[in-house]
Amino acid sequence: MNFASLVGHVPGVSTDSTVDRLTADDDLVVRMDVILGLPVVNQTLWRFPGTVDVDAIASLADKLRRGRLSRLVATHRGPGRAYWRYTPDAGHFSVQAEPVAVGEEEQWGRAQADADLDIENGPAWRLVVARTADDASVLVSLVISHVIADGGTGAVAVLEAVHGPGLHARHRSGPGVERRRRRRPALDRGEDRDPDGARE
Repeated sequence: MNFASLVGHVPGVSTDSTVDRLTADDDLVVRMDVILGLPVVNQTLWRFPGTVDVDAIASLADKLRRGRLSRLVATHRGPGRAYWRYTPDAGHFSVQAEPVAVGEEEQWGRAQADADLDIENGPAWRLVVARTADDASVLVSLVISHVIADGGTGAVAVLEAVHGPGLHARHRSGPGVERRRRRRPALDRGEDRDPDGARE
């Protein structure tokens, strides 16, 4: 994934005239999906005991639509790789009306992973919430096309939707990061090495 292109991106607002093309790795996954018919997906499953405010899950979905997952693949005529098209239409949220039978939670999760995803027209990811038949728990499934986001980017997208878009920057500027930054000049000068010359 072209991770750097996603940081600080505001959907619908262009800050650079440069076309944000897919990386070579992105293009390979697209070819697996479109040409070979071998789509790769990432799935995260949650099981919450008791009840969950559906409006809270809907709010999460709305924030995901405006975050790192708000993109689709746009093709073009001529040579060159495809590029990213940023849009809230990249994802879909739904509440399943039919409860999941007790003991069939795993099957439900597998069925969600097999849901159709469209990396060009959307949805390229799906967030689905359902309750179990005994009302003992709530199941939530997030399935994302690997073209749109790998596992790490998907996890960061959820964390940012929950805690705010500044989460990545806050983690990068913590005390531990500052200590590592202060150590880098010494390492660059060749200090802090063991007798064999290997860096610690």
